[in-house]
Parts: sequence; C-alpha cells; structure tokens
Amino acid sequence: MRKSFFFAVVSLGMLAYGRHCLRKAPEMRQAIDNLPEMSCEQLVRDGSGGHRYLVLTDAALTSGRSVGMRDSESGALELYHPIYAAGNAKQPPAVELKLILGVFDETDRRRLRDDRDQRQVHRQTGFSPIVIEVSTTADQLPDWAQEGLAKGYPGIVLSRCRVVTIGLDEPTEAHARHLQWRGLGLTALGVIMLGWCVWQIRVRDRRAAPAADSHSAGAPSRSPAGSAG
Repeated sequence: MRKSFFFAVVSLGMLAYGRHCLRKAPEMRQAIDNLPEMSCEQLVRDGSGGHRYLVLTDAALTSGRSVGMRDSESGALELYHPIYAAGNAKQPPAVELKLILGVFDETDRRRLRDDRDQRQVHRQTGFSPIVIEVSTTADQLPDWAQEGLAKGYPGIVLSRCRVVTIGLDEPTEAHARHLQWRGLGLTALGVIMLGWCVWQIRVRDRRAAPAADSHSAGAPSRSPAGSAG
C-alpha cells in the first residue's frame, strides 16, 4: 500500500512538472522572438536598457587563452573569455577590452567553437548572433577568474568589463526544445506510473475480496438460544 501511494505521489509530481515544461516551451519561443538585438559597441555604450537577455550580433573572441574551471565530480563548467566587436580592424589592447563572455555549458562551448570555425572557413570573423544574459562586472567574478584574466590580459580593467553569459537560463531554441521533450517524457512516464499504481490497487482489492468471503463462510453461525423449559 505504501509503495503504491509513494509512486502515485511521484507520478503526480511528474505530471505537474511535465505540464509546466510544456507550457514554458512555447513561452520561451515567444520570448526569443521578442529579444532586442545589440552590437558589442551598443551594449558597452548604452547598456542593456534594462533587458536581462538580448541577442549580441557581432561578438568575437580575443586571441588569448580562456580562464576556466571544471568541477571534477559534476563536470560543471565555468569559463571566461574577453570578447570584442568582430567588425574591428584588429583586436583592441587589453586596456580597451570591455566585455567578457562567461560560458557555463559544455554543449554551448562546443557550439560556439564550431560556429566560429565554420565562419572562418567562409572568411567571416566572430560568431553568428548569440543570445546572452547580461550579468555583473568582471571585478565581481571569483578570485581565480579575476587572477587568470589579469595574468592573461595584462592591463585589463576588470571593473570596466561587463560580463555576459551563455549556458544558464537564457531563452534559446535549443532550451525550448529541451523543455518540450522533457515535458513530453515526464508526462508519458507519469501516466505510465499512475496507471501502474491504479492497476496495483485493483489487483490487491480483487485478491482481498475472496479472502474476505471465505472468512465469512467459514465462521460458525449463531442460532438464537431456545427458551427454558
């Protein structure tokens, strides 16, 4: 009984979260369509205009090394690399760098790498437009990241560098697809588990009924006591 009840609760939780994911997927796609677009120069000059997410249209990585750390147990990635406007004739000196890209997902890191390499084949610089989340300034990054950036880019002024990130919660088509498939999978699994729980309860009730009948049939009958005399 306890096992069936536990799995019933779990299945209802799956159904609720699956429904949430299926509702969020189209909302995320709509949010993608409404994202503002900005160049690196516009973002540095005007700020994000209060937008948490936006499309950065012309980012390019500097030629230096990235500063990163990966958790040995979970594999979680945290990587930082200065970026600049791809339209510049040449990479600006470190003191003029104003944007740092933070990458928190290995899949997104590979996607950016492959996109950059593909564009280089066609003699294009930088990345295709990317959806980013506007974060803090680089002087608020972990100490190891600040030390690595200062060492790799002598002269960089971290307090003047805005950090933009990918691989967290930014609305992208890939994230929307992931939400949709997660919702479908959890909904299907929840339905299967809930059906199994209902079946288990019915089987137990059918087994209990004959036992109750046999018990009542085998019990001695009591006839009313006769009157004396």
